[in-house]
Amino acid sequence: MSAPVVWWMTTGEAGFRSQARGLVNALGLAAEEKVIGLRALWSLAPPALWRLTLKGVRPALAPPWPDLIISCSRRAAKAAIAVRRASGGRTLAVHIQNPLAPLGEFDLVIAMRHDGIDGPNVMQIDTALHDVSAETLAAAGEAWRGRLAHLPRPLTGVLLGGSTR
Repeated sequence: MSAPVVWWMTTGEAGFRSQARGLVNALGLAAEEKVIGLRALWSLAPPALWRLTLKGVRPALAPPWPDLIISCSRRAAKAAIAVRRASGGRTLAVHIQNPLAPLGEFDLVIAMRHDGIDGPNVMQIDTALHDVSAETLAAAGEAWRGRLAHLPRPLTGVLLGGSTR
């Protein structure tokens, strides 16, 4: 039996990528990253036209469709729905965060509890998914050890977000 074909799709923002990559890593799956853009007109399309959303995705997505697609972001959700529909429902679709789309379009939605969405296919979580592991923390600690050695203790870190555009 061959390994499943898995895509993880975002619109490229670091926070969305970290969440989708974190889920893929936790599942231990080999997966292909798809960073997409969705033309403005297509992002406004009503649900009945979402299959046509693939015409507005850049770069273009085409068969063979994956066995599993993991998406994170509202625009990636629409593209994932379009892929699922184009595959005739064969592609399993998992979305991270509130997709701002009908929940039934996905096999699983993983949403923060504060999003306030619920349903038979919704898994509520308390903190955002991420790709930080004990191994990545240890590697980062080692990489920064020399650079930070001269600074007084204790050290305090601050994580700042960036532009989403």
